[in-house]
This record gives sequence, structure tokens and C-alpha cells, in this order.
Amino acid sequence: MIALTLAPGDFLSATTPVGKSSSIDVTITNTGNVTASGPLDLTLSPSSDGVSPVASLTLAQIDPKHVHIAPGKSMKLKLQFKVTAATTAGTYFPYLSVSLAGVTQTAVGSAQFTIWVRTGFRRPRRAENASATSSRRPGFRSAVEFVDGPAPWTLVHRIRDGVRSCYSRTLRGASR
Repeated sequence: MIALTLAPGDFLSATTPVGKSSSIDVTITNTGNVTASGPLDLTLSPSSDGVSPVASLTLAQIDPKHVHIAPGKSMKLKLQFKVTAATTAGTYFPYLSVSLAGVTQTAVGSAQFTIWVRTGFRRPRRAENASATSSRRPGFRSAVEFVDGPAPWTLVHRIRDGVRSCYSRTLRGASR
């Protein structure tokens, strides 16, 4: 008799943004008394409730390959996957399904993982009385300052090479 147990491990990254990759370790054990051999089919799906997989969404799947697992022995695999835009942002449990030698087993991991959507850089909104200057400085591709607010104190949003920084400064000629 062939009996399989499936043990999902921890994720490489518990938080993964859409468009990035992660992986999970999986251990398949043959607890029966006969060698399990044949094509192995392993699938990883997200589960929002920890009981069943999200319908028609697969994060990773191993192409069927021929394996042998002796009685009482285990096989460790690493499933790597890339989160696509089809996956809704949220927190999920890993839902694994394995088929080997006519035996199918499913398991849900206890360690949750989070999928999130990156938000892009937003340029600061310019006020009506704001001014913008642009300059070329050594070591920087570009530097842009947005000055918001009345003198003498202003809030400056500086964008250098895509990195935004904010600081307060006194304008030239303004009294404190």
C-alpha cells in the first residue's frame, strides 16, 4: 500500500510583491509499505480560508517527472514561483496537492504568506504658489525641486535619480 504525507515548509519570503519571485520547501513522505514510483505531479495554489484553494489560480506546478520514494523515505523539493498580476493582493495559506502512483494527497501550510501590489512613485502635487527649478549637479543625472508654501519657510520636495526627499528651508532674502 502506498500512503503519502505532504509537509509544506516556510516561504523564502513571507511577503512578495506582484512581479517578484519566491519559493517554498515541500517534503513528500511515503508512509506506506510499498515503493511509490511513477510521474510526480505537484501543485501550489493560494488558499484564503486555509481549507480550499482559490479557484482556477495556480502559483507553481512541477512538470510531471518520474520519481521513486521507498517506504519510510522522504523527498524534498523547492517550488519556485513568480507572482503574476492575476493574483489578488492579500494574505494566503499555501495549498499543496501531490499525485504519485495513483495516490493524491493535499495539505495546507500553517505559515501564511502575503502578496501585495507595489504602488508607483507619485510626483508631489504642486500648489498654486509653488515654483519648480531644475538643475544639473555633478554626480546626479537630474535634480528637481518643488517649493510649496509661503516664504520664509518652504517645504522642498527634491527628486534626484528617482529618489524623493523632503526638507524645510529658508528662502534667500527672507527673514525669520
